Amino acid sequence: YAALRAEIFSLDEALDGKRSRDQMGAAPATISSRVGFAKFSSSTSYGPTPQSREQLGYALEAFKGVKARLETLLDTTVPAFEQALMDAGAPWVRGVAPLPDAD
Repeated sequence: YAALRAEIFSLDEALDGKRSRDQMGAAPATISSRVGFAKFSSSTSYGPTPQSREQLGYALEAFKGVKARLETLLDTTVPAFEQALMDAGAPWVRGVAPLPDAD
């Protein structure tokens, strides 16, 4: 659970930065801030600028790694964790595969 939770927080940090840095001066650019910049500058009457296109490109490149990690989390890590819980006799919860028939 701790490793799963740490990976989720790490992915969140990769997308949005460290929450502890909020309101503490200049923060490094994040995927979200780069996309936000591109979106904002594209909504002007001038249209997308070279800088907004560049920022979107940086965001897309950075997102490739996050996407791969997220796919691993969803396709492998979470199902393995769910199976480990079932194997340990944890109670069933909504959203998990139905319980097998107890014949």
